[in-house]
Amino acid sequence: MSDSFLPGFPPIIALKGEPIMVAPEFGLALAAIVIEWSRVEIGFDMDLNSLRQFPGIAELSPEMPRSFNKKVKLWRRSVKTIAPAIEAYQAYADHIRDSALKLALIRNLLVHGLWRIDGPEPDGKWPVQSQKQTADGFQLIKAAPNAADLEETLADIMKLAGDINGFHLSRMLHQQRGILTVNRG
Repeated sequence: MSDSFLPGFPPIIALKGEPIMVAPEFGLALAAIVIEWSRVEIGFDMDLNSLRQFPGIAELSPEMPRSFNKKVKLWRRSVKTIAPAIEAYQAYADHIRDSALKLALIRNLLVHGLWRIDGPEPDGKWPVQSQKQTADGFQLIKAAPNAADLEETLADIMKLAGDINGFHLSRMLHQQRGILTVNRG
């Protein structure tokens, strides 16, 4: 009997490997990054959906972008549209946007990158690489984080999650109390 699942086609070779041994503190930090990132994405989704209820915002993009970076950029344009004269909002929104785009690049490298197959270096740094599409083709992105680096990235992600979710809540409270008058078109 052939090992092929397609009659007349040569057998397909199935390669099996052993899981790479990951130091517990490295694995926990990487898992926490994955989990905490969802708070960031949900924060942008919630605030962007809230902002899209105002006149002129939905027209900035007919539908919600799927790409995280495009969502962040649309969110930033939306905040600029509803409260263009409030400099504190604009400065804080710039800070959130810049942080989100920087951390998205790091998170994408960690989650979607190619980790060196034979594990970390003796010092605990584990090379990972990926590529980013650019106007000229692709740019190679490399890093070699250790557990402490991952913990630092996790702290930055948690701060960003607090920033975007806090901004959303604060804006709603400011509107409700009349502190923020939204430009309605």
